[in-house]
Amino acid sequence: MCFSFGSFSTGFSLFICFSRFLWFSVSECQQLSNTEPVMHGQIQSPQYPRPYPPHLQKQWDLWVPRGYQIQLSLTHLDIKASADCSQDSLTFFYDEKVLGKFCGQGNSTDHHGDETILSPGNRLTLVFQTSDSTPEHQQHTGFSATYKAIDIDECSKTDPGLDSGPLCSQICINTAGSYHCSCHSGYKLHLDQRTCLCKCQIQEISLFSLTGYL
Repeated sequence: MCFSFGSFSTGFSLFICFSRFLWFSVSECQQLSNTEPVMHGQIQSPQYPRPYPPHLQKQWDLWVPRGYQIQLSLTHLDIKASADCSQDSLTFFYDEKVLGKFCGQGNSTDHHGDETILSPGNRLTLVFQTSDSTPEHQQHTGFSATYKAIDIDECSKTDPGLDSGPLCSQICINTAGSYHCSCHSGYKLHLDQRTCLCKCQIQEISLFSLTGYL
């Protein structure tokens, strides 16, 4: 039997389910706002720094502006350890790719001090799930993490794309969240904003066009 307590002012809904074994579960469903992406922030497990509840699955979807990636640092980790983190765990995803899965405590065999996760792009998803530990026996405090947007240096990419060639034919200048191309003396940037052509070539092309027209 399940009861819904509706939506609260904090943006989540509460569902409590009972059975003959007096088992219950809490699920939080948070809607993403339509605000602009933020450049930094902090995430903590529910009830942190107090012990986290059982039967929990919570998801955070982080995003920063295009041209940036997310660097997340775990500043505290205290999640019940298990083989392959099969019970309680904190998992990081980029799209469907798993970037890391953590449990245990700081400075343990599962977690060596501060851990840093770097997303390939401007999105990062965290999923925190807990098992059916008896609340009075569960004393693990969960996790705390900070994240910030890191500029992607497009000019340093060794593989800009299949069969696309280098980003710039001569000079690539990285800027915050983007890049632009430039040319050496005697060359001019083509309309594609990537290719540099000798100014003499441009003059020849213009002369040929004029001669062909005549």
